[in-house]
Amino acid sequence: MRYFFLGVLLLIITEGSYSQVSSFLEFSDPSLFNGKGYILNDGFSPKIILPASSKFIRVTPEQVYVAELIFMNKFSKNTTLLYYNNKNIKKYFWHYNRQYLGFQDKYGQTNIIINLLNFKNKRISGEKFENWEKYYFIGFGQFYERNTLRVKVNIDSCKVDVW
Repeated sequence: MRYFFLGVLLLIITEGSYSQVSSFLEFSDPSLFNGKGYILNDGFSPKIILPASSKFIRVTPEQVYVAELIFMNKFSKNTTLLYYNNKNIKKYFWHYNRQYLGFQDKYGQTNIIINLLNFKNKRISGEKFENWEKYYFIGFGQFYERNTLRVKVNIDSCKVDVW
């Protein structure tokens, strides 16, 4: 009887994992970056805190493309991080894979969080970012501080902020 309940529990957990995977839509554009991107749909709700009165929304590949263009053109001008200033942003983030999460703020503006994960060294990144295609990824520690970045792009006002 104990094994039966364990089997049912494993089945439920596995089904939950598959439902999370189906909430991702693949996005890639070789003109923007050399990697993979995944759009998290509105059915997916990662354990992150949004600003007050905000809600997760479904974003389209076209909105993600616009967010990438805004990010490439506005990030270096708006950021307060010294080590990103005066660099070619497209070249700097060329090998970063991406996760996109959309939300609508209290003013009704569309925002996209771009979760950037450095995959320049594929062997190390494959170990450190295990299952990044299936789950919204947040890591802690020195490696993750140097190899991840989250930015919020407001596609209505064309603003970029470090998230």
